[in-house]
Amino acid sequence: MPPTPLLSRTISTAMLAGALFVAEAATELAHRQAERFVSVGDYLVEIFFGLALAAASVALFSLRVAGGRVRIGAGVAAAGQAALAVCSVATIIHGSDALGPLFVLGLLASLAGFAIIATSARAVGLVLGLGFVASMAVPHGGAAIIGLAWLTVSVLLRGPAGVGGRRGTARRAAPRARLDGMGPQRADG
Repeated sequence: MPPTPLLSRTISTAMLAGALFVAEAATELAHRQAERFVSVGDYLVEIFFGLALAAASVALFSLRVAGGRVRIGAGVAAAGQAALAVCSVATIIHGSDALGPLFVLGLLASLAGFAIIATSARAVGLVLGLGFVASMAVPHGGAAIIGLAWLTVSVLLRGPAGVGGRRGTARRAAPRARLDGMGPQRADG
């Protein structure tokens, strides 16, 4: 059964977030961002970062449809990623780091949201939470890690057969069930 329009948009947005985070990391590796922006490269790094955070926020907000703890965690993480995106826009306008306290709150909300998601949708929450933490541990180009995490989430949401693949009779899942567990569910019985 093909994914619902909401699930398809969520998958696409997760892929977009992943690609933008990887683009940000590649740009940052090619051009180290100065503390005070002086070149196009400095701005490009921040633009990719802000766009990636905005896409991640939209993807997380779409996951709220799952209900329960996933709804809460996705909402908290979406708010955190949106706060980080706002900081990125302020940084672009200012030409250097801006809104430091909001940035810290955004980081904490994102981490808390990913942890809450991990209690219900283990694979998605763990991939995003670990990818988020690992990306902060790498000083230059760490965004590639969270980018790969988002690309992994887009695959997890598709299910084991991938897009356009055929599912066996033992593994059938309704689109809503995929969102409930952030991935395919076994239909036992």
